[in-house]
Amino acid sequence: MDSETRKLMLQKINEAKSLGRQLGFPNILYNEQYKELEIAGVLSHTYNEGQGPDAYTPDNEPCEYKSMSGNKGSFQYHWLSQDKVDKLKLTPHHYFAIYDKSTAELHHIYYIHIQHILPEIIESFDKGERERILLNKTKNIGAHKSFSLQKLIKLGATQVYPS
Repeated sequence: MDSETRKLMLQKINEAKSLGRQLGFPNILYNEQYKELEIAGVLSHTYNEGQGPDAYTPDNEPCEYKSMSGNKGSFQYHWLSQDKVDKLKLTPHHYFAIYDKSTAELHHIYYIHIQHILPEIIESFDKGERERILLNKTKNIGAHKSFSLQKLIKLGATQVYPS
């Protein structure tokens, strides 16, 4: 990439960050918030830039978004704690977005209700708790759950975008 192209790209990135701050997003690039914003727009949800759910449905029900690049890999629920598990229980709608690895374009979004994945999330949290107790640790930092797209479909996920 030549220096002029690099300058232009950095200028556009900085413009996006500045616009994000003006709209109430302190750092739209942090933790890929821009993807959550895009997913909410595609699904006609209200994006939540603060703590809590990623967005709300038109019926004001909370949503959780996960994304990955490419068709191989998995969607991650990191750093599971009792508090996070309790919040997930109150977030019925979970959406999983797949972005093209080379172009970063949104390709597909799948939906599943929390009731279909919660047992496996709780199982992973409980396993982490057992390990924490066994190792006499004060925090459960190893508990996480990942789902492949194939696993989500097996559990009942359906494609909602493109419809």
